[in-house]
Amino acid sequence: MEVPSPGGVRFSAYAVLTVLTVIVYMQVVGHGFINLDDREYISLNSHIRDGLTLVGLKWAFTTTYCNNWHPLAWLSHMLDVQLFGLRPGGHHTVNLLFHLANTLLLFRFFSVSTGRMWPSAFIAALFAVHPLHVESVAWVAERKDVLSTFFCFLTFNLYCSYGRTLLRRSYLLAMAAFVLGLLAKPMLVSIPAILLLIDYWPLSRVTGRSAANHPAGHPFPVVSSRRAVMEKVPFAFFSIVSCVITLYAQRKAMPFLSEHALSMRLENAALAYAGYLWKMFLPIDLAVFYPLAVHVPRASLYAAVITLTLITVLVVWKRRSFPYLVTGWLWYLVTLFPVIGIVQVGWQAMADRYTYIPLTGAFVIMTFGAVDAAKRCKLPPWILSLVGGIILAALSVQCLRQVNFWQDDVTLFSHAIAVTDGNWLAHATLAAGLIQKGNLDEADLNLLMALRYWPEYGKAIASRGFIAAQQGRHSEALGLYVKAVTLMPDDPPLYEAIGGEFLALGRYDGAEAALRRLRPLDPERALLLARRISEAAASRK
Repeated sequence: MEVPSPGGVRFSAYAVLTVLTVIVYMQVVGHGFINLDDREYISLNSHIRDGLTLVGLKWAFTTTYCNNWHPLAWLSHMLDVQLFGLRPGGHHTVNLLFHLANTLLLFRFFSVSTGRMWPSAFIAALFAVHPLHVESVAWVAERKDVLSTFFCFLTFNLYCSYGRTLLRRSYLLAMAAFVLGLLAKPMLVSIPAILLLIDYWPLSRVTGRSAANHPAGHPFPVVSSRRAVMEKVPFAFFSIVSCVITLYAQRKAMPFLSEHALSMRLENAALAYAGYLWKMFLPIDLAVFYPLAVHVPRASLYAAVITLTLITVLVVWKRRSFPYLVTGWLWYLVTLFPVIGIVQVGWQAMADRYTYIPLTGAFVIMTFGAVDAAKRCKLPPWILSLVGGIILAALSVQCLRQVNFWQDDVTLFSHAIAVTDGNWLAHATLAAGLIQKGNLDEADLNLLMALRYWPEYGKAIASRGFIAAQQGRHSEALGLYVKAVTLMPDDPPLYEAIGGEFLALGRYDGAEAALRRLRPLDPERALLLARRISEAAASRK
């Protein structure tokens, strides 16, 4: 353990991290919502638009809307609306503040647990400005990411306090923070395992050595392995409950399980594990959506497996000399596991937002590994500081550039199309942004590209129907809507649109049929359609 740093120096580290984070991300305050989830989560969600209400509180804890159960995230969105209305700048500001808080909490945890301030500050700085983390911060719908991470890092800090004092109050507070994190996003289910890793390093609570063999001034009492495991049992219980609820909520969003073999999902998982590491070192060509490849390239798969195997062998080989290798590597592997794609939810091959917590493990290995290597090579401290500064400067510039892509739909999804192949989602969502700007012909071209990559993409077909309706081609619009509803039979807006097109064509029987299908799905929309039918019938008389 190093001698504790003076309070003024520690305050300077907090200040530098704050300034760095705010400078890199401050432009998000001027960004808008995007068509991918932001509007579905917030501006088009009546429960969120009403702000904080008792009805909304009940809904947040009982709904599986959008195939998710994260009540605390819903409540945070409601509070945003209560404070800022539907002005996106306020929502973005809250995301930024959570990211800043996460950065400072991470610094505090490592500086207290390791007693080494500057390596801890560098880890926190990497977390703050790495471009892979932009998606979690600049996307309002990913409030669940920054919010759950806040409680995750708070859990680590409280657990560190418990490890030092063994006070029951600290233990219960750590557990409470963990439960709140699960209520914000269930990805935290692996945290009980991470707490065991933290016991091993940096707390050195369970090492198999006697207290007399610990470094001088070691502030964390050593406990038996059995006690360390039993301490995690209550945490694991809440993780299991969260897993059960999450699997139930996401049951409709798991097409991959039935359509592709486990072997292919494992192959994609290996590619993703290695791919995130590659993007950590070279964070370019980042996209909001990476399409899932049906055929995994053999050469890429073999390279990924070999890379992961070699890193694992190195960690096992050097575990006694460098215990942070074990914690860092398993932190990365374990926290990524819930979203690595073995139980696939959605159609993405990987997602930048999934690295928000896991990359910290890799940052630990790089940072403390570099410090130890510099000592072995007897390099002057200024060289390590210079290299670290260059790395942070390069990442900050790239992070600023990546944040800028999130300013609006057209910029974000045009960039995704430019850096990926076959990106049907990017084409379709770009089309939605172009429709809002009135560029209907260009939007239709992008929808045709989306359907080229996925011919049965119901939302793209429905969007083409909307364009046809706007251009007065009502028969064509009706045909497209009917085709889309066969692919999305439980989509209320589609039945409302079909009813509207039947009315435009003067076919009241068809509009009535659409109304009958709409009533059990969305009574509010049904009332609106019924009113339109009544008004049309009255005008005909």
